[in-house]
Amino acid sequence: MPLKTTITYQGKRFKSLKSLAESQGILKRLWKLQKLVKEGLNIDDAVEKTKINEKDKNIEYDGRNFKTYKALALYLKIETSTLLNRIKKGVPKKNWGDDLITYEIKYKGKTYPSANQLAKELNVTPSTLRKRIRDNWPEDKWGEDPGKLYQIKYKGKNYKSINHLAKSMNIPKRLLKGRIDKGWPEDRWMERDNRIINFQG
Repeated sequence: MPLKTTITYQGKRFKSLKSLAESQGILKRLWKLQKLVKEGLNIDDAVEKTKINEKDKNIEYDGRNFKTYKALALYLKIETSTLLNRIKKGVPKKNWGDDLITYEIKYKGKTYPSANQLAKELNVTPSTLRKRIRDNWPEDKWGEDPGKLYQIKYKGKNYKSINHLAKSMNIPKRLLKGRIDKGWPEDRWMERDNRIINFQG
C-alpha cells in the first residue's frame, strides 16, 4: 500500500496541495504553490507567497477586507511595492503601515543602522543575512561563507554542510533542508517525492 501523507497548514490537515489551495482561495495559482513547495519552501511561506499578487483574494487587515494588495496599500498610504516587500521580509502585520521601519541591528555589542550595513561589513548579501537571522542562526555564524552551513550527520557519516549532503544525494538543497526542518526521519530524506510535508509517523 502506498504511504498516505497529509499536509499541515495553520493546524489543519489537508490531503493534498490542491485541497489546501482550494481552502485558501488560490486554486487558480496551484501551479505556483506546487513550484514553491517543490523548490523546498516550507508550506506556510509557500502559501503566503502564492497569495501575493492574487487579484481575487481578500486580504484581511485591521478588521477590514481588501480585494487587492494595491487597495490595502492605498488604505495604509504607502506604495504597493513597499507593502509587498514588508510582507516578503516577514514584517509583522501590525507594522505593515508604519511610516518608517527601522532596521537597526546589533551584532557583537555594536549597533548597525541597517541589515544592509551589517551585511556589507560581514561580506555577505543582505538577503543571506536576513534569512540567517530569520532562521535563528547563532550570531557568530551570520558572516560565514554562504556555502558553509551547519555540519550534519547522515547514516553515521559527517558532512560539512547541507549543501554537500544534498549533492551526494542528488537532490536540491532546499528540498533536503525543508524535509529536515519538517521533522522527516533520516531514512526518508532521499525520497523522490518532492512534496514537503509534516511527517505524521
